[in-house]
Formats: sequence, C-alpha cells, structure tokens
Amino acid sequence: TQPQHLTTPPNHTTQLHHPTTQLTMPDPQTASGKTNVGQAAGKAGAYGCSELGSQIGGAVGPPVIGSLVGSLVGEMVGDKAMDKTGMNEMVTKAGDKLVPVIGQRNMNKLGDMTMTAFGYSDSEVCVCFPCLPASQVLLVITVPFFFFNMAK
Repeated sequence: TQPQHLTTPPNHTTQLHHPTTQLTMPDPQTASGKTNVGQAAGKAGAYGCSELGSQIGGAVGPPVIGSLVGSLVGEMVGDKAMDKTGMNEMVTKAGDKLVPVIGQRNMNKLGDMTMTAFGYSDSEVCVCFPCLPASQVLLVITVPFFFFNMAK
C-alpha cells in the first residue's frame, strides 16, 4: 500500500495543463504543384546567365552598354534555357517530395528566400530596415561608397 500523502482522493483526476504545438503534415497528393521552388530555380538560372551575359557583353562591346545589353539578353536566355531543359519541373517535383518532410510553408519560404537573394522577389523588404525596400537601402549604402571611392 501507498503512504497516505501519495494517494489521490477518489473522483479526482490529475490533468497537466501545458501549451502544445500541433503539427499537421500536409498530404503530398494535395500539396503537389503548389510550391514556388520551380519558379525560384528558373530565376536562379536567369540570374546566372544574366551575370555571364554581363561579363561577355562588357568584354565584347562598349563596357557599360555591352554589360547592360548582355545582362538583359543573358537573363532572357537563362530563363528560356531553364524552361526548355526541364530544370524547373525537376526542381518543382523535388520540392513537392520535400513538402511532407519540411512542410508547405517552409518550402515556399525557401523559394522566397532564393528569389529575394537574386532580386526577383514580389516584395523587397530589407532585413535591417523593414520599413524600406531593399533596393532603397542598397542605394543609400552604395552612393556614399561611390563618392568615397572617387575621392580616394
């Protein structure tokens, strides 16, 4: 028998009250095709070809104009190349397979982070100053560096 102070009185239930996190795993069949990682992969390919086009354009033509034209043409070529080679679809399928593991929200965050890093995000929000778009913050940072380098 138990000592008197360790027994529970009759008709008394002990309940533990603590916050719980409910994890819901999405069904892979319903989540298929809804991730944005394929679009992010396409934009990553476009960005890479844009950089390559900028380098080639700057070497072949006038430095500034050649770089700009090469960048624009490279971006279009990179986007089409990702579509024609089927890389977008392969990345989308891989993302859909990963949804049950990391979740739909995290998968879309991955695509959003990729597109933001390459400058193709729908909404540019700066991490340091959320009230300003990232492009304005970069402008505020780069203009003083430009004048500093000119004076140097």
